[in-house]
This record gives sequence, C-alpha cells and structure tokens, in this order.
Amino acid sequence: MTYSRYIATIKTTGKDIWNDEKPSSYSPYLIQRGLFSDDASAMGILNAANQRVMDKELHYKFLLHSLPKNVKYAAQSKKKKDKYLSIVKNYFDYNDQKAKDAINILSLHELEQIETSFYKGGVKR
Repeated sequence: MTYSRYIATIKTTGKDIWNDEKPSSYSPYLIQRGLFSDDASAMGILNAANQRVMDKELHYKFLLHSLPKNVKYAAQSKKKKDKYLSIVKNYFDYNDQKAKDAINILSLHELEQIETSFYKGGVKR
C-alpha cells in the first residue's frame, strides 16, 4: 500500500483502512508532507501531530479524525530542474553544487555561449 492511499482516506473519505492493509508502509513524515496545507486549522493539527511522539497507528487515527474532509490541500512541491545545470556540469566538469554556484555567477549571455558550444547541428526530433 502506498502512502497516497492513506492520504486520500484522511483527506476525503474518513474511512479507517488501517487494518485492511499492511501498516508497515505507513510513514508519518510522508503523510504529513502530503497533507501540508495553507489552511490555518490544518496547520495547527499537523503541528500538534508532529510535536507528540505517537506510534504509527495512533498518528494515522489522530489525523483521520482531526482533519476536516474534502478540504483543498496544496500540491507537493518538486525540485525545479535548471535548464543550464547539465550544460555547466559537462562544460566545467563540476558536480551539482559547484554547477549551481557557477550558474549564479555567470551571466545569461555567458550561459547561452556555453550552450551553443555544445550544439552539434542536425535536425531535432
């Protein structure tokens, strides 16, 4: 069972599925991250669940019965992929962190010059 199924029951249905599935896949961190919301009442409940030491079942049931159902929650953020990161890494033979630092230092014109140096011609498909 994936944590998204736990999140779906906490957010929408309110049906307790703890005994239906294997609870070993339950991760309180991932559940709280998935339930992160801009709603002030939900933030207080998530903070309260985070401050107390609970076993996994108690954590699930606390969130299941505490959070309001059918509330819009914020989407999970994902890392942005920098357009020039792989180009700078290949050009200077840098790791990720050094390439990010170099991107912050280089001007847009210099980044475009580096990008054109990798252009090999041909038709893009």
